[in-house]
Amino acid sequence: ELLSVLRQYPDLIVPPVNDNNANDILDSEDLLILFAGDALKAAHAADKAAKEMLAEALKPNALIDETEHQALLAAQANFEQKKALANEKINAIQEAYRKDLPKQLAALTGITVPEVNDEDKNGIRDDVDQAIHKAKEAVEAAKAAYNNA
Repeated sequence: ELLSVLRQYPDLIVPPVNDNNANDILDSEDLLILFAGDALKAAHAADKAAKEMLAEALKPNALIDETEHQALLAAQANFEQKKALANEKINAIQEAYRKDLPKQLAALTGITVPEVNDEDKNGIRDDVDQAIHKAKEAVEAAKAAYNNA
């Protein structure tokens, strides 16, 4: 009987299904939300990895050599790339469906990469090395002055 009624309206077009999971969000938006969630997880993992790497590099004496510095720069760059991608994916979602995704992304801060402070990798901060060197020079100068007096 329904078919006979529908035949009376030949111009009637039945739209395709666009909310397969019946959550009142277009399937295309659901897909964007999924992509953004995946990108956010990747940014979160990169943020965590960079922070763990920094904590490990600072153990036990807060000394950073050039190798550690470069690794930390790379970890921070990776985080920034992942965060930018997540931001792009979140911005692709209609604002009404973004929920707390922007807030979650904003909470990811990355790291501040410390400067190299143990260039010669001797386990002593470079400024302390310089002070020791100057002190030794002063001792040698004092010895020389004493011997020449």
